[in-house]
Order: sequence, then structure tokens, then C-alpha cells
Amino acid sequence: MKNYKLIVLGVLLIIIAVGLIIVQLTKAPALPIAQNNMPTLQPAPKTMTIPLLSLNNSQEYGSAVLTEMADGVKVVLTIANEAPGSTQPAHIHSGACPNPGAVVYPLSSVVDGKSETVIKASLDQLSSKLPLAINVHQSAKEIKSYLACGDFTSSKTSSAQSY
Repeated sequence: MKNYKLIVLGVLLIIIAVGLIIVQLTKAPALPIAQNNMPTLQPAPKTMTIPLLSLNNSQEYGSAVLTEMADGVKVVLTIANEAPGSTQPAHIHSGACPNPGAVVYPLSSVVDGKSETVIKASLDQLSSKLPLAINVHQSAKEIKSYLACGDFTSSKTSSAQSY
């Protein structure tokens, strides 16, 4: 009977040992905590939208979206009702619509209703030069004829008024 108790005790010890081994083998390994390897959240780029309103009964209107980038401000113009096949110069002018002043920043001409330019400035630098207006001209030959214009008043707001 003494041998029987020793055998049962030995079997129980073996079962417990095997159970502990199984628990250790199935335990998920601890993941190391990454130091300086965590992704950093970048702030959303500063963006402003300026409505471009029709001038001189042109029926052209649209928007200018200015987005601050690492290398400047990307200016994207979208114009509706542009005459097919036309190429329309666009600029950021000093002053305000409907009669802005001198060109401060030339922009790529509007073709097929679109223009995209990166200017070497920040939105804060643009704000320091206010008042400014974005103007779309009829053509290079008719540069004095303005078809759409929009004022911006600060890097946080823009104005929309009818001209």
C-alpha cells in the first residue's frame, strides 16, 4: 500500500509539472516596449478656402484652396464655366476685389478649370501682407479683364461678397 501511495504521489507530481510546463510554453511572450519608435502624430496642415466670385458678368466662379506645405503654400484653383480651350492667367494681388492692385505672387494659369501652384510663403506670411486677392484674368492678351476674384482677410478667415 505504501508503494501505491508513492506511485500516486509521483504521478500527481508529474501531472503538475507537465501542467506548469504547458502553461509556460503557451504563455504569450512579453513584447518589448519600443523606445523612440512610436509613430508621432503630425498636426493637420493649415488650410483655408477662398470663394472666387464672378466678375464682369463672366459667369465664372469657383474656389481657391490654400494649404500650408513644408516648401510653401499650395494654391489650388477650381473654376466653373471657364470657356473651353481657354488659358486664363491667375495671380495673388495686393488689395481687394473687384479692383485689386499689383501682382504679389503669380499663379499657374487656369486650364480646363484647374490651376495648381506652390508659392514660397507661409499662410502667416500671406496674412502679414493683407489685404490680398486672388484674381483670374480672361487671357494673357486681355489681362485687364477680370473674370473671377476672391479676397482673403487672414489665415483663419476669408470673405465672400458679391461683386
